[in-house]
Amino acid sequence: MELVERYVYKIWEKQSFSEAAKELYITQPSLSATVARLEKSLGFRIFNRSTIPLSLTAQGRIYMDFLEEMMVSESNMRQRILAMGDMQHGTLSVGGQAYAALHLIPEICGRFYKEHPEVCVTVDIGHTGGLDNLLEKLKKGTLDLVLGYDYDPDEFEGIPLHEERLLFIIHKDTKGATALQNYAVSREQVLNKTYPPEKELDDFSLFQNVQFIRNRETSNMAMRMSKILGEYNLVSHVVINLRQFEILYNFMRAGVGAVFVSDYLVRNAPEDAGDLLYIVPKSPHAHRTLYLLKKKDAVLSPIAEKFVSEALIVCQEEKFREK
Repeated sequence: MELVERYVYKIWEKQSFSEAAKELYITQPSLSATVARLEKSLGFRIFNRSTIPLSLTAQGRIYMDFLEEMMVSESNMRQRILAMGDMQHGTLSVGGQAYAALHLIPEICGRFYKEHPEVCVTVDIGHTGGLDNLLEKLKKGTLDLVLGYDYDPDEFEGIPLHEERLLFIIHKDTKGATALQNYAVSREQVLNKTYPPEKELDDFSLFQNVQFIRNRETSNMAMRMSKILGEYNLVSHVVINLRQFEILYNFMRAGVGAVFVSDYLVRNAPEDAGDLLYIVPKSPHAHRTLYLLKKKDAVLSPIAEKFVSEALIVCQEEKFREK
């Protein structure tokens, strides 16, 4: 793939000449001139510069499809070459958008680095576009592996890393908390999954006076919470552009409202002072699995296979580690 073609794809990815120029470390006039020369040689315009954001012309759409096919071919070639190489050199690209991924990826990379310090690992935490954007990159071959929850089995294969239990936490002095006290379990019972079955709450009308704090409506957790609570899903505070669930947790500790979180967050959060109620809902939507995803039918390189094995080891350790 020629350099100018990579420039064109970056412009389309960013939908902006100026943003692409920043990432490519060239000036915008230079980038515009380079693309203009390419368009002249092709005999058509690739971009419709009169729209906001930038859009493709009809010919440009065909050209972009061609570039994406080239990228997939290059990625397949790279994977096959890496598979032939030794385990001490090469590259690996990993993505992760979920809260657990933000904690797990550094742990996995730490273990991996000890045995393979010469391998260059690129990590995409996926702040822009969330998991959908990461899966699109995985499909195109610009990422080798992605940590995530829900995925399309027709396009991807998931290697299960660990099971998460989702629960509600509320400060005991928060409005509506009194009605939930009889169903509260301890932090240790949550982490060790030793709470009595009768403590699982299925009467969600007890939340009718409880207000919640959540992030954007389209997040995995927000949608699960809505399915569980139904009409009792009363949201008082919405924290937009949120990527770290610790922020919601801090709002809850301040008595603003209840939160719906993973037991993985509880494991990584500071110990409470006996002032929090942990409520475990009885619902299929309160369980989820974190997967290490790869493109369906893709052949992983030995380097990627080793990363997968290290991820499984780390998750076994994390699963039973009390903090």
